[in-house]
Order: sequence, then C-alpha cells, then structure tokens
Amino acid sequence: MLLVRMRPPGLFAMLFAFFSALCAAQVTTRFTVTGTVVNSATDEPIRRALVSVGAAMVLTGADGRFQAENVPQGPAMVAAQKPGYFDCAYSGCSNGSPARATINVQSGTNDVLLKLLPESKIEGRVVDDQGEPIGDVQVQIQGEHILNGQKQINTDGSAATDENGTYRVENLLPGTYTVRTMARPAFWSDAGTESNPQVYPQRYFPNTPDAASAQALDLKPGQVANADFILTPAKAFRITGSITPAVPSLSLNVQDADWVQINAATEFDPKSGKFSLSFIPAGIWNLEFTYNQADGYNLYATETVTVDSHDVKGLRIALQPLPSVPVNIVNGPAEIQVESMEPRSNGRIFGAIGPLDTADGPRVIPGLPPGNYRVVVPSSGDRCVGSLTSGNIDLTREDLIVAAGSQPQPINATLRDDCASLQVAVRSPNQNAQASVLLISASRSFRPVSTQIDSSASYVFTGLRPGEYQVYALSSIDGLEYANPEAMRDYSGQQITLAPNQRASITLDVIARGAR
Repeated sequence: MLLVRMRPPGLFAMLFAFFSALCAAQVTTRFTVTGTVVNSATDEPIRRALVSVGAAMVLTGADGRFQAENVPQGPAMVAAQKPGYFDCAYSGCSNGSPARATINVQSGTNDVLLKLLPESKIEGRVVDDQGEPIGDVQVQIQGEHILNGQKQINTDGSAATDENGTYRVENLLPGTYTVRTMARPAFWSDAGTESNPQVYPQRYFPNTPDAASAQALDLKPGQVANADFILTPAKAFRITGSITPAVPSLSLNVQDADWVQINAATEFDPKSGKFSLSFIPAGIWNLEFTYNQADGYNLYATETVTVDSHDVKGLRIALQPLPSVPVNIVNGPAEIQVESMEPRSNGRIFGAIGPLDTADGPRVIPGLPPGNYRVVVPSSGDRCVGSLTSGNIDLTREDLIVAAGSQPQPINATLRDDCASLQVAVRSPNQNAQASVLLISASRSFRPVSTQIDSSASYVFTGLRPGEYQVYALSSIDGLEYANPEAMRDYSGQQITLAPNQRASITLDVIARGAR
C-alpha cells in the first residue's frame, strides 16, 4: 500500500511569494538621461560628441542633444569628449565649464548641459628673402603658464614646415604664446663640410632675433592665429675644442644670451675628448657641458663664446663636479626643497627628505649648478620652520648662492612645534560663487599657498611659522602671478602677524578680479 504525504497547501504559496519579492527587489529601476553638449566659447551645439552616461555611450545629434536609455537609478557621471575640444576639468583651463557632471538619476527630468572648450591653433608660412618656401623648419610654440603663482615658459607644441613652407600647430589652450623657428642649415649638403656653410638663424615672430623683442600671440578659445616668417640665410661657423677629464659621453647645449637653447649640430669623440659644434650663427653664445653620472653627482662646465667672422677653435673645457649640499635637520623629519631662481631653470626643484638620524646618515642634495636658489621647508603636521641657515646666511630672508667651483655651506634646518594657525572667512555679494584665498608669508622659506572656498565659508591654514603674512580673497586667481610681489601690488589684502601657538581668525571681503 502506497502512502503519499501531502504538504500543507499554504507552504507553496509562502515560498512563491518570498521568491517573487526577492526577484522584485533585485530589479533596478531605470530611467532616461538627456542633455546637450555645446561649445563653451560660442554656446553652439556640438554634433557627434561622445557622451558617457555611467557605463552607456551615446553620440550627440546635429542639435548637440543626446539621450541615454535604461540608466540605473542613483548617482551617475555624465561626461562629453570630442577631438578638437578640451574638457576643462582635466586640462586646467579657466575658460568654460567642465564637460562633466555628476547627477542623481531619478524619476522626472534627468537633463544636463555639458560644455567643451574649443582648441586654438597657430599656423603660418616660412619663406626665404626671395619668397621661396623653406621646408623642414622646426617651429616651436612657447606658452606662458602660471604654476604655484610663478610664471613659467614651456614648449606647448611644435611642427615642421612642409615643402610649401607651411606649418600648423593644433591642440592649444587659450593663452599667451610666442612662436620661434629653430635654426637649420640653408643647404643640407653643407652638413659635414669644412667650409663655412649658411644657416637660417633662429627667429621669433615677427622675425626678431631674441625673445625680448618677440610679439606675443594672445589666443582666444577656438582662434586660429597666423605667424609668418621671412628667413635670411647667414654665414655659419664652427666651435671646436677638447674636454678634460676623459668621459664616455657628453651633453652639449648651445644657448643664446637669454639662455634659450638653439639647434646646433654636435659631435663628441670620447677617445680624444674633442668636441665640435656646427651651424652656429654670429653672436654671443652660452655653452653648457654636462656629463650625467648614474649617482647624480654630475660633472659640469659652462663657457661664454663670442662668434663674429670666423670659427672658434681650441677651447679647453675643464669639467668640474657639481657641488652637493649637506642638509642637517633638527626636530624633524621634514622635506627640504631647493628651488632654482634662474630663468633658464624654469623653477626646477631639487629636494632631500628625512631627519638627520636616518640609517643613511645626513641628507645630501647632489648636483647643484651655479646659480641662486630659494630653500623651502613645507609645513609638516604640527611642525614648521624655526631657523634655516647656510653658514651665516639666513635662508628665510636670502637666497642660497652656489658659485662655480665652490662648495656651499650645509643647510641647517631646525623645526619648531609652536606653530600658529589662521582661519580665513570670506564675504561676497555672490552667494553661489567660490573665492580663492591666498596666504603669502614674509619668509622666503614658505611658498605662497592658495585654496578655494565657497562664499560665506571659511578655511583653516595650519602649521604656520610665527611671523608676518599677507592674506587675500579674490574672485579668481587664473593667470595671476601671485608669487611675484609686483603682481600683487594692485590688490588689497590684510596683513597679520602670528605669534607662537596663536589660533587667529580673520574675515575678508572678496575682491572681484578687475576691481582694485
């Protein structure tokens, strides 16, 4: 006899309801996200821009509109991109809004406006004094940039002229640029000959021999600027000589009176120690010789040479070890930064990190070329600079000077733990705008610092060395060389003197750039 045990009918219903509810909970609500991508300079729509909405990718239509379906509910990043345009969120440009936004996808309208900044371009034509095109001329675009409040000149693009003498450099952000042609032989067949060939010398737009007399180009978003050149060939010369001691390799640089490097054909024979520089026009040139060693303790020499109507022969160059500066830190650890103040170094920073009693012993900054340097000790936690000296030089007020062939005195840094703090609040008529707060110390060992805060908000600067400070609140610091005292004379800030362990606070009215 077969017995069948029947389960209570309510159990199946309960299980069915449970799994149905579980599946329903795992179904994510999805919505549609729409928006528009426009040119930030003209507000015109951009067609065929690629837009990412979370994991989805869509293209804009002729009207700049896009639509992404089935986007999960919740936070989502929406970003646009297209060749020929910049996203200011990543490019560091001040013009236009970032081409990205974080939205909360939900029921109702999910619409977003994205802006892309159009790239600028520089183009032109290079011809000789007979109007004939010159091909294979390297054209460099040098831009002015403000980094940590200091002006720097960088090469932002380059191109070679074609057989018609034309060139075009794209992908430039709005800004100020100078254009220069690099020197090249007037006839390539002259290369390697012993006779004095001709060369097209380096020239700045518009056909000036040096950077000081160059005409800058101020590019607007999307602008195509023109820079033509007429080059006249000039007689070229050779500079030859020998190097001691013997080295297996050598870096040879030729720089003009402004320490701007020019093109030159260089040769070096490590067996004989002889070197030669070819295609050098008449003028005054700074020669720089460097042997780069793996340990950073390089050999170095400079020579200033005047070239007039004949070759320069028989130079004898003695390479010298670049001096290394010992660093002693008391009450550390701390970071020591040695920043070159020479224009040709573009703010290069050398550094040594660590306390005096590390396993490797005292820290050393190797290979400082001759020149002037500012020594900076960034704040570290609750410690700040007490004293900073090199011999009898107070480095909080003066530069470290490294002379050719001399050994600087050690850098001695003593940290203190009675640092001050400063809370800065701002007031602005525009409650929705952000303000830039600048803190500038009278001490050279403290690099100016900046932060952005919302209007009617505040920020606390900590680890401050007791002493004098100037504080500014500006609507923007874009393009402001705030590390240069001359650039800040037009703006009114508030001076404050901080005592040891002081917890000070001030409130500043935001100055609109353009207002004084």
